[in-house]
Amino acid sequence: IEHLISNYGADAQGVFDILDREPQLNEKICPDFPCIMAEIVFSAAHEMAVSLEDLMLRRLRLGLLNQKQCLEAAPK
Repeated sequence: IEHLISNYGADAQGVFDILDREPQLNEKICPDFPCIMAEIVFSAAHEMAVSLEDLMLRRLRLGLLNQKQCLEAAPK
């Protein structure tokens, strides 16, 4: 919850709404970072993310933090 509020502010409610509809998206994308799968759905729907690269590098920044884990998570 802290991660979502600190990253999205008032828009965090949009991620919580996604989790209400699809609780299985409360899975971490990468094991060492707090980002969850619902953030991918939110970014695609509300932040105009257009590609996997855009999501992982620009929106979630996972590709900048740990390339290995990011590449392993990409098939999800």
